Amino acid sequence: MARQDKNGKIKGKINNIVYRGYRNQQILQGAPGKVKQTDATKLNALEFGLASTQANTIARFFKLFSLVTDGRMQVRTNGVVRRCIRSSEVPIGERDLHTGDISFLNGFSFNIDAAFEKLLSVFPKLEVCEDGAILLEIPAFDAVEGLSYPKGKKNTPHASINFVVVAFDFHKNYVQVYDTFSYDIENTSNNVIAINWECKQELYEDSIVAVGMSLRYYTKSWLNENQYIYDKDFNPNVILKAFHVTNEIAENSVKQGFDKPTGERWGLESRTKDILNEIKRFKREAEKKAKKQTKLKEFGKKQK
Repeated sequence: MARQDKNGKIKGKINNIVYRGYRNQQILQGAPGKVKQTDATKLNALEFGLASTQANTIARFFKLFSLVTDGRMQVRTNGVVRRCIRSSEVPIGERDLHTGDISFLNGFSFNIDAAFEKLLSVFPKLEVCEDGAILLEIPAFDAVEGLSYPKGKKNTPHASINFVVVAFDFHKNYVQVYDTFSYDIENTSNNVIAINWECKQELYEDSIVAVGMSLRYYTKSWLNENQYIYDKDFNPNVILKAFHVTNEIAENSVKQGFDKPTGERWGLESRTKDILNEIKRFKREAEKKAKKQTKLKEFGKKQK
């Protein structure tokens, strides 16, 4: 709505013309038109919201597992999760991370400023067995020569290699920590490190399991307490592997008599179901609109 100010200038909008004043001038501008979105654009926007919701849960968890993450970590997580979802052959509105190809998460880094391959001379070997057992091996390496350390520290820096096995279920709305493991590495000569670790837990069907690995550096205080070094170049954190827990894997883990997980479990306030239902509702309305337009076109042809 337009109005006239005390100087006689008109300000506001009349039809599609915007009136405003600048110094002693009256300026008229055309109002921007409404942007018409296609149905495909709207569907993509809804699915992007779905990917962002699920990516946010993953990013928030691994941020707890990290000392440092890079500035675009959340954006990159959104992108890789969306790629996983869009790789699915399941129709839009029925697909999410549970139906997608989550191999795109393998090797995903939450801190691209720090690369494991530049800091550690060996790389872990990870195997997921048919019964759900997770076997991890880090070949032998020298603690001094096989690992890079931050320089310029008053006290000698040491390191710790950390692992976590976690499950996400966006349909049943929970995050389940299966197991964690840390190995402290003393930065001393003649210290050869070799790590073998296994996680044997009863896995829950239809969940998404991710195995994470991080490297942290610290110095010792005069009280012999760890003082962590928050250096973006020395805090790598990656997903080594992600996999779907199939019915077969879940049943085999039970048959093997693996213990039920005793790690922390959190409930999720996930909007996954709401967004999927919104997509389905939008698709139904779009189909009805398309059928109506088709009938109108056919009617128009008959009139000719």
